[in-house]
Amino acid sequence: MKVLHFTVILLSLIPVTFADGPAAPPATTEEPKSTAPPATTDVTQTLVPSVYLPLGAGEPQQGRNISSEFGVFPKEFFTCGKRTATTLNEAYTGPSSLEVVVKCDPTPARTIIGKADNSFVKFNRDFKKECELFTCSNDVYQGDGDQLEEIVNFDPALYSKNAKAPKPEKPETNICSDKKATYPEGSTPTSSILFANEGNCYAKVGSTLITLLETPETFAQVPRWLPANEDRLNLKSLFFSNEKSEIVERVPFVFESKKNDSTAVTYQKCDTTCDKGSIVKIQMNPGEYSMMVYLNPKECSSFRICFDPDRFLDDSKKPSCQDDFTIDVLFKSGVVVWGKKGRASIIEMMSPYHDEDNVVGIEFGYGVKTSKGDLAGEFYIGNDHREFVQSDSSGYTSASSSKLAFFFPSDGCLRATAGIFSKKIASGKTMANEKVTVVGKLFGESGELITVQTPEVATTTTARPIKNIAATTTVAPLQLIADASLVDNDLQSNLEATGVYVDGKWWWWAIYLGFVLGTLLTLAIGGGICYVLRRTVYGYWYRGMYRRYGCDVSATTAGLTGVGFGATTTAMQTISPGKTGATTLGSTSSTTGITETTGTTGSTATTGTMA
Repeated sequence: MKVLHFTVILLSLIPVTFADGPAAPPATTEEPKSTAPPATTDVTQTLVPSVYLPLGAGEPQQGRNISSEFGVFPKEFFTCGKRTATTLNEAYTGPSSLEVVVKCDPTPARTIIGKADNSFVKFNRDFKKECELFTCSNDVYQGDGDQLEEIVNFDPALYSKNAKAPKPEKPETNICSDKKATYPEGSTPTSSILFANEGNCYAKVGSTLITLLETPETFAQVPRWLPANEDRLNLKSLFFSNEKSEIVERVPFVFESKKNDSTAVTYQKCDTTCDKGSIVKIQMNPGEYSMMVYLNPKECSSFRICFDPDRFLDDSKKPSCQDDFTIDVLFKSGVVVWGKKGRASIIEMMSPYHDEDNVVGIEFGYGVKTSKGDLAGEFYIGNDHREFVQSDSSGYTSASSSKLAFFFPSDGCLRATAGIFSKKIASGKTMANEKVTVVGKLFGESGELITVQTPEVATTTTARPIKNIAATTTVAPLQLIADASLVDNDLQSNLEATGVYVDGKWWWWAIYLGFVLGTLLTLAIGGGICYVLRRTVYGYWYRGMYRRYGCDVSATTAGLTGVGFGATTTAMQTISPGKTGATTLGSTSSTTGITETTGTTGSTATTGTMA
């Protein structure tokens, strides 16, 4: 973390006693007898305010070349203002004329730098619409122990002539180097550096300063913390860094995808001049690479980049993205969503004051320099203010990173006569409704080898279906679509419709199959137990039936009682036909015969076991 320093002296409530004054009275716990002020004042004991505020914290920006190159941006993006470009895509052979505008609005994160012989106009502060703008003066701020200047509107009777400046902290981290920061008012400032400590200053500074800032090739805007020996600043803005949550799914397309993966498509060769189409497939040469993507903000606000997609080499089908190998670029919102479950970075790719008639240029590349000078297998996105953000992963291989598929919401999202350009493109094809007639030349350049590379593996090998409704087992409500023209007029079957598939429907089948399988499993287990213990189980049942009803249900004794179950039987009542009474069959231990007695009005039968 950089330590902030201070450049302006203001009033403070912290007292400071100087060494050449009389000693302070000893501390006492007694209450004062009188609250009246002293009759005289000794100015040598006056507590003099002195504190530094971090107005100019940052990296020294004096002497920076405003026309220096950065990334692969053309020269039209080096400085602020508007200019006409004819060679945004140098492989394009047809007539081209595009308006390029770089908006340099004062923000706390950036400084505006002019040439050495240029200065900013006088800026009168208006407290009704306050905007804290500062420039660098010609006055050097005091060092440790230097005499402080007399403060304006300060009572001379209370001002100590012995007030000394404190030791400044980290003077090397000062936008103005060793110079004081001041307000650009009173007289025309001679400094060529302008910086803000307050946001949204563009709408408050007035038309005179805005007109000056838009003068072509006069001023440039660079990050406030950009070191002098670097041309771009890595913002390093990532959320839940290096985590791979299997619970959180990646968001679907931020725009409506009209074609299914199984729809037959046709590609046209375009190579380095792919400037139209909803899908563009580009094969890069091995090693690191950089490319410019020129967009039409009237036609779209975002696009998707998939690397190493499925069916990349199949020119009859649409490539299928893998979640972990997917990058979403929301250039109007200033958000880049990387792979590995949607980690995001924040970077302004399009100024809020940008006119949508003008082209938006974004740099996309693979291969990022580490602090040791090695080249890591990471992706990055850069803007026209010398800022970029990079992916944060275990590194991607050159083989997988060289196969790129760009998805756009419409054929006109890419800016005509500019499109996607890089000298390291090996081949390019586009799926466009219009016929592509211009084919740019190939430059055949290869990039540097990636020296720091740990192959990142996608956690999914098949693409999940695009879900346009909430994942729920209940019926989803009707979805409102902002642009009805994006809806495909061709009706889809229930099996193909993207809105029909909902995670969670398989639970209904799970409940049904669970009941059926559970029932069968219970019967199988119960039957197995009864089969293994059949002698014990059925033995209890046979004895119970015999004792209750006096019969042999197993038929092993031909239905005769008393055989195989002991010699004791249970008494059994029978009612003789025609009689109201009954005879009782008693228990016998042995019988030698069968006696049967039959009457005219009834009968009584006595039955025993056969000897």
